[in-house]
Amino acid sequence: MKDEKDAGRPTDYHFNQSIIEQSCWTVPAKAPGREEAMKLIAWMMQPEGMREYASAMPFNVANTTIYGDIPETLAKNLPGYPENAARNIQIDEAWWGENAEAVQLRWLDWMSRA
Repeated sequence: MKDEKDAGRPTDYHFNQSIIEQSCWTVPAKAPGREEAMKLIAWMMQPEGMREYASAMPFNVANTTIYGDIPETLAKNLPGYPENAARNIQIDEAWWGENAEAVQLRWLDWMSRA
């Protein structure tokens, strides 16, 4: 996938205050095929696959060890590149876990007044 900046289009972007949301892969402890699922996750996290993914789709990758192995022009356009990551906003999952219900009620109250 060619980056919009590199395609010569009048498009630009930056990572100032971009939002990074965490996600994870989980395998239930007693799931059938648990061992195979864990092997699949380990395989998907290998740097070779992550480099290919980052080259095809300029999205953040979970295995950040790839940044030294991909062209700097590509790396600088990824949200996890160290200079970009320093400007990202991280969602505080623990806070949301503790406060989601109260915030949802406040949101619904605010929306009902609009």
